[in-house]
Amino acid sequence: TKLTQLRSGILCLVFTLFTILALQIAATMLFPTWHARLDTITIALFLPAGLVLVGWVLYRIRQTEQALDALHLRALEADHAKTDFLANMSHEIRTPLNGIIGMLELFGQMSLTERQAEYVQTIRKSSEQLLMILNDVLDVAKIEANQLSLENIPFDAASCVNDVVETFMIAARQKGVDVVVRHDPTHTCRVVGDAGRFRQILTNLIGNALKFTDSGYIYVSFEQSANTTPDGVAQFTLEVADTGIGMTPDQQARLFQRFMQAEAGTTRKYGGTGLGLAITRELVRLMDGDIAVKSTAGQGSTFTITLKLALDSTPLPTAKVALPPIDVLRHKRVLVVDDQPLNRRIVAELLTSIGMTVLEAESAATAEAMIRSKPCQIAIVDNVLPDGNGLMLGKVLHDINPAMHLVLHTSLGQRGDAKRFSEVGFGGYMLKPYVPSELLDMLRVLVGRTKFASPLFEGLMTRHVLRELREYGRRSHEHETQSSNFGRVLVVEDDPVNQQVIAALLKQLGAESVIANNGQEGLQVATRATPENPFMLVLMDMNMPIMNGPAAASAIRANEMENGKLPVPIVALTANAMKEHRDQCLQAGMSDYLTKPVTLDKLKQVLEKWSNAENQTDFTAAPPAPEEMQAAQSLVINPDVVVNTGLFDALTGGDMATGQRLLELFMENTSMALETLSESEFGDDNWRKTAHRLKGSAASLGMFGLSDIAAQAEDMPQGAIKEELLVAMAVAFEDVRTFAARYGV
Repeated sequence: TKLTQLRSGILCLVFTLFTILALQIAATMLFPTWHARLDTITIALFLPAGLVLVGWVLYRIRQTEQALDALHLRALEADHAKTDFLANMSHEIRTPLNGIIGMLELFGQMSLTERQAEYVQTIRKSSEQLLMILNDVLDVAKIEANQLSLENIPFDAASCVNDVVETFMIAARQKGVDVVVRHDPTHTCRVVGDAGRFRQILTNLIGNALKFTDSGYIYVSFEQSANTTPDGVAQFTLEVADTGIGMTPDQQARLFQRFMQAEAGTTRKYGGTGLGLAITRELVRLMDGDIAVKSTAGQGSTFTITLKLALDSTPLPTAKVALPPIDVLRHKRVLVVDDQPLNRRIVAELLTSIGMTVLEAESAATAEAMIRSKPCQIAIVDNVLPDGNGLMLGKVLHDINPAMHLVLHTSLGQRGDAKRFSEVGFGGYMLKPYVPSELLDMLRVLVGRTKFASPLFEGLMTRHVLRELREYGRRSHEHETQSSNFGRVLVVEDDPVNQQVIAALLKQLGAESVIANNGQEGLQVATRATPENPFMLVLMDMNMPIMNGPAAASAIRANEMENGKLPVPIVALTANAMKEHRDQCLQAGMSDYLTKPVTLDKLKQVLEKWSNAENQTDFTAAPPAPEEMQAAQSLVINPDVVVNTGLFDALTGGDMATGQRLLELFMENTSMALETLSESEFGDDNWRKTAHRLKGSAASLGMFGLSDIAAQAEDMPQGAIKEELLVAMAVAFEDVRTFAARYGV
């Protein structure tokens, strides 16, 4: 309104002046003799009126400026008030929402029926979705108020890309969509910027690509696209392409508008608020970058982002374990087997850049033919091939050339993969996506460990093992603390997990372990021992099939008396610490008592005690009383703890390969145990024995939550229901599965 009035005033002023000028000119032409009088009349009458009108217009202009300033101030205040309101409301809503999510996590760990667990999962997903919407709305408010600031911290952009892609890998595999990642093999990806906002951009783009793609692939590329400037700034290009539904030109035109998607039908079918790309564009703009999209309806879309980021000039931390030099790979011939041409091109580009010769094969048959005609030192094999799989091809390639280094290359690992492929002959197990340096480090170890021999380079190489070596040097712990003061120890234990746990602990203590799977087998092994090669100790489990611990111990003592042998110390292994079990051990002729879970310190005390020559023949001292045994158990079992990581690290000695072996074995045996329990009659002998074994093996690895539930299943508390116990064990097993995923299991 103010602007309209101002325009009207200016028009009136112009019209009045024009009218005065026109009248004066006309009067001068019609009445030349009145020229002087007309000038006087004009000056006397119209000039004051014009000045008054000009003053009025200037006054109105000033009023309008003041009104506009006031309106602008009010608008800013309203904008700030809206932002503050959204921020406060976001905080107020987020607080109870976090409480809901947290309580759902606790509730999900309880004994729930299948339907109850489904309800909890639905509520949790809805809560997390609501939390994401709140974050998006708050970001929009910050952008509108110019309050969105960016941090500048050093980070590895390539690792960020991998981390974000990993969160989508399972969902992509469930949809049958491949996710291909390419990193710049020639330039560093360590930059200075806002890592959190960089992840947000990636999450929005990759999430959208997966949402609108039902088949084909998603391609993610990050590389330096321009030379570094003198001030240390480089231009990077991030590209996310998919083979999804694509867009028309009209849809692309409104793509970055807030609360807008391609079309209303898209919103109904795929969901979403339409804020993700709008926020992404603003974040890219704040990072001094640009975003562009190319798309064809029905053929997919490609989003391209250019960012200017400062390179990180701080030196990288020195590796704790020196790997073989990169020169060991130069001029080596490597075969890359993958049915996806894009995957082959990415790996070939990386390996060629360091001087390796690369051969490519799209199938198992082609790979076999190539190896027979052109021998290679290395083969990188994808796990899924059109005419077979990596395991089958690995067997063939290993038979053709046992000296060839085999590396598995897979998009999504399955439980037990590492063990199966290691047994075939694979030396490396690599999950996609990965940073180029990870694959190069793995090849350096595999090819160079013959010339640069080290016990740290033995066994299956995974990227987790490599990271442990480079960042922590944990595998060296095992070899630094070894001792050879102890001799052979016979471990009589029927549970495979407990066997491996005790064997790993004995190895750390420098003792040699011999495994027997039950009491009868333990009796046979113990009686065959000779004076030249005796056992210094027998660790005897109490509950075993065929022949239990007390029966086996009694038979061993009888054989020693018949043959005049010196008695070998027999130490009972059991999860029970009651007086009747102690008495049972004494009656069977056992020497000592070791309660599960077995820890490194407790086992070391037992070995040191019975390696003493004075104790070898002194069996008069009875095993500790129950109170003493319980007091000796310094490890506090907390069923609310999914995995006691301190205990697990102590079992493995920080060795990633040992951790993988233990977890793979435990996951496999626990899966079979849960199947056995589901098929058993509730409370029968098979049910109780299986629950007992599960209780012991879980406790041995520090997985006390699952162990506690298995103990409840074994004891059959009053009112217990089979379905509730099975669901509770399944939920606890999923928590363990999450922990095992850290080890690539």
